[in-house]
Amino acid sequence: MTLAAGPYRALLQPAAVAELVGMMGWGGFSVRAQRAGQSPLARLYAGEAGFGDAVALAEAPAQLQAPLFQQEGFAKPPRVELVRAGRAVSALVSPRSAREFGLEHNGAEPSEAPVSLALGAGTLAAADALAALGTGIWIGNLWYLNWSERSSARLTGMTRFGSFWVRDGRVVAPLARARFDDSLYRMLGSELQALGDTADVIVDPVAYDARDLAASAAPAALVRTLRIAL
Repeated sequence: MTLAAGPYRALLQPAAVAELVGMMGWGGFSVRAQRAGQSPLARLYAGEAGFGDAVALAEAPAQLQAPLFQQEGFAKPPRVELVRAGRAVSALVSPRSAREFGLEHNGAEPSEAPVSLALGAGTLAAADALAALGTGIWIGNLWYLNWSERSSARLTGMTRFGSFWVRDGRVVAPLARARFDDSLYRMLGSELQALGDTADVIVDPVAYDARDLAASAAPAALVRTLRIAL
């Protein structure tokens, strides 16, 4: 089945949600990017926008079994809370930024990108997810994500394999690839209906020079409307 452009009710599996959340690491939580006006989450940290109350994000190396030190050898705390109840509570501060801006560092990498980003689980049981979706699209994964409007945290990307059209809680057809274009403040904010009750751990498969130790944790997400562009 090929989707026409428009809004669709959507159930995103943990791998797809992890892709969305991972995009926030592109400067979103970095105190340096925020001070330079380059953070895609600038409106979140300014209190001008937020995510849904169910959204809690943390840099959690202890939870994801990552080293409790960063690449320059500075110690990391077991957990740094970044977003609580949809609102920003802290940023990632590297030792260099701490010196530059007169702050306390929290063991962030020199890039101030998260390497153990965890999105907390919600209340939607996996066995009830398709019934809760009703009629809409079930998205297994996303790829080729990029910012379409960085200042408003708007993303574009493609659905990947494992995506289906669901009618009345039953899978009826596989979906051809489709492009979405939507804001994180909608997908994880105003349009977020529920998060799954289990967060899957997803290990980064990158191994260009050495085995990457990064990982993330994310649950499924039920979204009232996701904007399909083409």
